Amino acid sequence: MKTYHQLYINGQWVNPQNQATFASINPFDESHLADIASASPADAEKAVQAARQAFGSWSGLTGKLKTRRIVLIFMLIWRKNLTMNKKLPLSWGTKPLPVSPEKSPLALPQLLFRGIFRC
Repeated sequence: MKTYHQLYINGQWVNPQNQATFASINPFDESHLADIASASPADAEKAVQAARQAFGSWSGLTGKLKTRRIVLIFMLIWRKNLTMNKKLPLSWGTKPLPVSPEKSPLALPQLLFRGIFRC
């Protein structure tokens, strides 16, 4: 049984103000998965302040810019998955994705990306 003693706040693992934990329960079979650190009101306030600070720069962007950034992140993740998939051995039961230009899995995100930037 695992116990997680820290909270993830503002991009870092931090110790909570108290040592209280709660049980994380599997909703399928109701088995006990782990004990998780319980945040105090002060811990929750730190998390809310960090989220507000992070949201501040995002909320100042136009919808068009937000969309462009999300599509760019999507394309970077897609590209990383392609790179990783090419390295997977066939014995894992997965066939490497085609990477030739005419069969590129990047075709769809590239079309989406181009369409977004024409907005």
